[in-house]
This record gives sequence, C-alpha cells and structure tokens, in this order.
Amino acid sequence: MRSTALILMLVLLAAFPLHRGLAQTEPNPTVLPTASRQIPNWDWYTSLSMLSAPANTPYTDPATGVVVRKITSPADPVTNGSMRVDYAEGGPYISREWGTQQHTILVRAPNGVSFLADYRRGVGASNWRDLFAMLPHRPSSPLTSSFSNLASTARIMFFVQDDKLYRLNTATMALEQDDTGHMNGGIKSIAQAAGGRLDWMQVDKDDKWFVFQACFPQPGDNSGICLVEKVIAYNRETNIELWRSCLPTDDTTHKIFNCFDTHTNGQSPDSPLDGIWDSSDQNEPHLDRDGRYVVLMDGTQDADPTDQFNTGARNCGNGSLGRKFDEYYWHRWDLTTDTTVCKQNVYTGHPAWVRGSFVSADPTPTDYPDFYYTPGVDPAADLVTNTAAYQSPINDPTHYAFITSHQAGQWIQSVADATQWYWGSNYSDGEVTILAWEANGSRNPSPAPPPPQLPQCPSLPLGELNEIFHTVFVQANWPDCDPGNGVDREEICWTPQYRKPDIGIRAVYQASDDLSQLSRNLTQVNSVCDMTPGTFYFALPHSLYIWAFNGGNPGIPPSQRLFFFAPTPVHRGVGVRRVNGMDARLLCHNYTWPGEFVDGTKNPYWETPFATTSPDGKLVMFESNMGKRAGSERRTDVFVAEVPLTSGGGGGGGGPCCRSGPDDGTIPP
Repeated sequence: MRSTALILMLVLLAAFPLHRGLAQTEPNPTVLPTASRQIPNWDWYTSLSMLSAPANTPYTDPATGVVVRKITSPADPVTNGSMRVDYAEGGPYISREWGTQQHTILVRAPNGVSFLADYRRGVGASNWRDLFAMLPHRPSSPLTSSFSNLASTARIMFFVQDDKLYRLNTATMALEQDDTGHMNGGIKSIAQAAGGRLDWMQVDKDDKWFVFQACFPQPGDNSGICLVEKVIAYNRETNIELWRSCLPTDDTTHKIFNCFDTHTNGQSPDSPLDGIWDSSDQNEPHLDRDGRYVVLMDGTQDADPTDQFNTGARNCGNGSLGRKFDEYYWHRWDLTTDTTVCKQNVYTGHPAWVRGSFVSADPTPTDYPDFYYTPGVDPAADLVTNTAAYQSPINDPTHYAFITSHQAGQWIQSVADATQWYWGSNYSDGEVTILAWEANGSRNPSPAPPPPQLPQCPSLPLGELNEIFHTVFVQANWPDCDPGNGVDREEICWTPQYRKPDIGIRAVYQASDDLSQLSRNLTQVNSVCDMTPGTFYFALPHSLYIWAFNGGNPGIPPSQRLFFFAPTPVHRGVGVRRVNGMDARLLCHNYTWPGEFVDGTKNPYWETPFATTSPDGKLVMFESNMGKRAGSERRTDVFVAEVPLTSGGGGGGGGPCCRSGPDDGTIPP
C-alpha cells in the first residue's frame, strides 16, 4: 500500500508542480518582437521620472511588453552618486536561477566597491551585501568576479584580488573549498601572478579554465602604474598554469608581446626615456565559452616607422614607442596544445564568445558587417563568416544587422552552432549631424544648389511655415563630413556613413530646454503639409524638415536641441540575435544618453548600457543614465529585464509577455 501511494504521489507531483516557479523553464527570445528599428518612447519614459524613482520600481517596456526593474537608486544599496553594471562580457555577473525564481547579482559603485543582492523574478532585489564591509578579500575593480556557470553551484562566486583566486558561497558569505582539492579554504594562489594583481577574469562554461591578465608595479616607478606583463590561464581541475608574457627572461614560447617605455606615466613626452616600462601591447584576453581558445588582443599599429624597433605598420605583440593598439591583429592561444598563432584582419573589438565562435561587427568597411569567427584545430582552417550588413534587412530580408557598443555571450545553450543567441546593447547607432537650417518661410538666398521650393500648403499660413526648418546645403568644411573633394555641399552629415542613407532618418529626439536631458519624440509624417508641432518629414534623398515642440531653430552642434538617427534594427536598446544573423529580437530600450567627460567624475563610457546576462539566459542587466547627460542629477542606475520564459512570462506571470510594437515606439493597443 505504501509503495502504491508513494508512486501515485510522485506521479501527481510530476504532473502538477507545487510551485509554478519551480517548474523547468527556458528563456524564449522568439516571443519577443522582431527587431525592426523600434523607437524608444521618450515622452512616456520622461513621465515615469525614473531619475527619482526608488529602487525596485518596475515598468513594462512599451515596445516589447517586457518587465524592466530599476534595482538601484541614490539611496540603494547605500547612499551613492551612481551604480553600475560590472561589464558586458566577462563574468557572469548574474547567477543561474536558484530557489524560487531567484538569482544573485553583482553591481558596482564607481569607487570599485561591489555589492551583491538576491533578485527574485517579479519582485526585485533584496538582501544587499556590501563586499567591502563584509569580506577581508573582495573584488575591487571591473572584470574580477564571476558567478559559477554550473547549475549545481549557482550560488558560488569566484573572484580575484591581488594574486589569488577566491571561491565564495554567496548564501553563507564564507569562502569554501571546491571539489577539486586545489582551493584550500576557498583560496588559490596563482604562482605566475605572485606579487602582482589579477584582473580581466574570464571563465569557461564548466568553471574549469580561468584566464586573467596579471599586472605588476614597475621598479623605480612612483606613478602607481600596474603594467600588464602576463596573461595566465589556470585549469582548476588539473591545477596547471599556462601563461604568455612580455618578459625578456621568458623563452620565445612564452614571450609573445612587448612592454616598453613611452612616458605615459606622467613624465614629459620630450624628456629622455628612463627605461621604466609604462606601456604593454596586451589589451584584453577573451576566452572561448567552451574553454579551448583565447583571443590575446596584443596587436599594434606602428605610428612612428622610424622607432627604435622598426617593426613596420601592423603586427601581433611587437609594439614600441609611438605605437597604438590594433584590434585586427591578435594572437590565437590554443589551451589544449599551449600554442599561439598570430591572426590578422579579423576584428576583435568587444567580441562575445559563445560556444565555439566569437561574434562581432567590423566598423571599418562601408557595410559594417556582422560576422562570427570559428577557430579550427588547424589555425589555417579558421573561418570568418559575414552574416549581415549595416542596413540589413533592407538589402537582405533574411538577415538582421546588430550594431552594438558591447556584446555578451554568457548564456550557455545546449547547441554549439550558429543558431546560438547572444545579447548586445547600443546607444548611438545611426546618429547623423545637421550643419545648417533655414526657416521655410524666410526664403533667404542660399548657395547653389538652391533650397527645396516652398511647398504649397493652404492649411499652413506663412507664420506657421516659419516654424518649420529645413536642411540647407552648406560647404562641407567639417573634415568628417567632406565628401572627398572639398567642393561638394551637403545637407546631412551621415559620417560615419556606412549605409545610413539607405535607411533614412526615422527617429528625431528633442532635448529639454537646458539641453541636459532627452525628453520628447518627434513624429514622422509623410509630407510638409502634414506637419504640426513635434513632427518631422524626411524627403529622399537628403532633405529634412523639422517642426520642433515650441517651434524655433533646431540648432547645430554643440548647441543642438534635436538629435537625428537612421536607426539600425536594435536601436538604443538591448537585443538578442542568433549568431548566423537570421533572427534578432528587441528585449527593451535602455534610455541612456551618454554625456560629456567632466573633470574625471563623469565619464560617458561608463554611461553605456553594458547589457549582460546570466548563464541560463533568464535575466539581462544593464545600466542607464535615464536620458540625463548633464547637471547635478546626472547618474547611472542598474536595471534588470526579465527575459520571457517558455512557461510563465515576463515578471513571472503566466502566458506570453510580449507584443510587437509599432516602429515609433508608442504604446501598442
């Protein structure tokens, strides 16, 4: 009887789980709207007053229906001036799901202090822990921490400080021994980093291979520079260390890049070199998600052909005085064979390593092609596959461009081919510049070619037509906007052009009166005669008409009131795309608008979204300055977007979470 009852109970439990949150769920990007140049809705976003909203304030993205939650504020997790995502790649900085739809997340203050919180889907972040206050050892800079990629150890976080690797149980906040026996007390000293500092940590999908940069203080240098001298790969299962360096004391197998003196340590550039290293060829290492290959970004372009090493124009790890980084030259490091090969003409800027390939987009060619690189066992068999052009799917309806500022490949999927998904985010794709305006009713003479003829619009009297401004031809005296011969004139500066004219201007945003915050969307109309306040009309091939809110001249840089875009499929948003480019979806808009560099305290680079995901792909985290690019309120906060799941939609609710919004970003019916 007992056996029969037990069997019946188990059958019922299998059919009807006790809690829907405990059911097996998988992220499902295909229920998100296809990326189709949707426009962020600044009017709606401004009404939310997100700058002053408290932590855990949720909203539903109007373009996608996805739940997004602001999890930090000026008061949370502690009083702060800004809070940030750690980075896009590296990590992961979000754990796998544990408990009841819960994850642990890591965020960072600008001063380097890290905080942990437990995030519950549909609820928000709680149980904040200040790692600086709680731990004698803690991650203190970006890319020095990583949650475990394994479901069995979802609450474990690895981090580095100085020359040691630590293993922290984030549930008990105590260091713990691992199952290999190599991290006694949850600590492992990395021999090749002795006396130095580890950072830029990368971890494979099995928590087996750990790759770091190691920097070291320089003898005789008082500037505080910590120079990258090594890249180290540590195998946690076998306890072996592999490395590459710039040290002349290493053999030719291990020394593959240069360190040298350029006086970037604060000395006068024209003073005699003192022989103290202050520059390294090594920029960033990037580890294959499957744990075999590492991209060593040590490429250089020699800006001074007469330098003492006479290295030529471009090379791998052979830099010297006057050189600059070159992201097209790099070393491919095979950890299985411990061999390196110099690769060339493959762009490595902000790549996302998924399983077996890395994904990026090359900003140099006219088409700005998306591509993926697949290493072969034989380096000669490496493949580079282009998947889309800047204007896609206009030119190719089966592929989608993905023009991102950063990409993230932490989501570990069951497949290892080009159907994998990866995440990305951007903030300025498709931006164009207008150099001169003329009021429609002014009829001021202009240099040839003449301005467009004033349309016959009986419904618009001359006074209203004077509120409509149109672009005019001007001498192309901005070097970045010169068509090439110094004579032709331009109305719209598309530079960098890529394929923006093929897309056309489809988005116009208006700033606040003090120009510190984006706040309004202008609506696109089909003719000048259809215009009303707050509209624009783009007339092919290159004429633009604007009727701003409250009228007046739109202005030109640096005092422009309006901003113009030829948007790519994921525009000012967070998106997800298949490696082969045959599908791309919009998760949400990020509503960030990076400002100017101010006294070292405000850096526009740290206002980019840095969208990043968890190993199970169920959450995406990004940062935003909420459209505030200047003034005392300028800050960044951290947001979490809940990826729709195969059971239980966004926010933990049942049914589909998402909808396809119109391209103007207004709220769908």
